[in-house]
Amino acid sequence: NWIMPDRRRIRAEWHDYNDGVYFVTVCCFRKKFYFGNIQDNAMKYSLVGQIARQCISEIPKHFNYVELWNYVVMPNHIHLVLAIGGVPQKQPHDNIGFLKPKRHEAPEKQDFHHNSALAVVVGQLKSSITRLAGLKGKEMKWQSKYYDNIISNKDAYDYIMNYIDNNVENWSQDKLYTDMD
Repeated sequence: NWIMPDRRRIRAEWHDYNDGVYFVTVCCFRKKFYFGNIQDNAMKYSLVGQIARQCISEIPKHFNYVELWNYVVMPNHIHLVLAIGGVPQKQPHDNIGFLKPKRHEAPEKQDFHHNSALAVVVGQLKSSITRLAGLKGKEMKWQSKYYDNIISNKDAYDYIMNYIDNNVENWSQDKLYTDMD
């Protein structure tokens, strides 16, 4: 299944994740329903879910090289379609992000793109939602990584856009579905 690859799969070695169109899924820790729940085929957002929607909609304001093409906030995860392009060229000594590989992991298991534009955007999104939720006295915990797929053709694009647009209605068939938080 190309939508939700195995979390242990390393990112594409042939791609630098600084340019392209991506389908991204970011999951809540242990599938907890931080963002609300679905009732009568409609997403009912919690305060944290409202914060998530706000932070997602503001991604292009913070990263002028990112376009937000589509998204959905589900009870325990977020799906995004992001187009990244025109990332400012960095010098070899520059670091566009703040993410570092885990020192305890062997180099071949570390995500080599820990400072790519995509990783920085997703890291900033997770951090912003967590910080703003905390300011409102709400807990928010994430899975440590995220899923991504490079959208490379029109068929994949159409499939993913349809998947996101119908995700709420198809919640009971979702891989991340759970009937309780």
